[in-house]
Amino acid sequence: MRGDVKAIVMAGGSRCSWHAVLPPSLYPIIHRPLIWHILRWLAEGGVAEATICAGREMHLLMECLDDGSDAGVRLDYYQNELPRGSAGCVRDAASESGAKRFVVVEESCIPQFELNGLLEGHGRAEALLTFVLSRDGDSVGRGFISSGIYVLEREAFDEVPEAGCCGIEESLIPGLQACGARVEADMRERPCLTVGNAQSYLFANAHLLECGWHLNLPEVEYARHLQSRVHRTATCPLGTRLLGPVLIGPATFLADGVTVAGPAVIGANCHLGRGAVVSRSVLWDECTIGPNATVDMCVFTGETGVEPFEKVEHRVQVTPRPRNFVAPDASRARSTVFQTSGIRS
Repeated sequence: MRGDVKAIVMAGGSRCSWHAVLPPSLYPIIHRPLIWHILRWLAEGGVAEATICAGREMHLLMECLDDGSDAGVRLDYYQNELPRGSAGCVRDAASESGAKRFVVVEESCIPQFELNGLLEGHGRAEALLTFVLSRDGDSVGRGFISSGIYVLEREAFDEVPEAGCCGIEESLIPGLQACGARVEADMRERPCLTVGNAQSYLFANAHLLECGWHLNLPEVEYARHLQSRVHRTATCPLGTRLLGPVLIGPATFLADGVTVAGPAVIGANCHLGRGAVVSRSVLWDECTIGPNATVDMCVFTGETGVEPFEKVEHRVQVTPRPRNFVAPDASRARSTVFQTSGIRS
């Protein structure tokens, strides 16, 4: 374990059309909150302690993550009372720790490289701050973009004001460079999984389904069916077809004749009616797909669904919830549909 290194995860900064349902850091990815995958990456890199830095949604994060033991780290929490920017938030959270070095990760990024290599490169360069650039798979020239991952020495916070807004890339990095401090760029060919919209959310789930996702699932709770995993409390009759990488959640019922074509993730307590077809989609908990309905390239948040014989594609279907909700079933408002175009996995 790296006792002199502490992680800070910045939650609450990203937004999309379905942010009202859950904070982005809690979007389910392979039956785990997005932020869980970040914490697990930190734990696998030897980081034992992490701070979650967030705003008014802190209570939801605490309720979900508790002490962090499920992800393998010891968690504490720091709540932003005033807008401080990324550098200001990190400085304030770090002030309560005795660590000398900090790994900072934005909530929307799931790293796809080993943390050890990043820390070793930062140390060899004797840098005050290292920022990670990853290959942009969506750009025409496939250039490098910021991944939202940083390594900072405590001394770097000397350039962050005690009050006011200060961003890492907008203010801190230029300030350090201006005073002659060593700032390094760590270039990564393998892109990080960044979740910012429906397309990238579906891609993140699909990528992890196809690349070792099962390693983070309790073997005792899921049964293997070729490339798929089915929770042992789910119901899948013999007439059900699971094609490619598929993940079926607890207490979900698949009627006879259902087809689920991967990459696809079905949450807990879902109901798929007879003859329904779900492909290349993610369904959160308690979704209902009517008999003979067809769903392709969609994201359905909790307690949404489609009518029998309905055909939907490239859709994000959202159940709005109050921003201060406590429990997943605190509200059952009418669902809202956001039509999207060109979602590709």
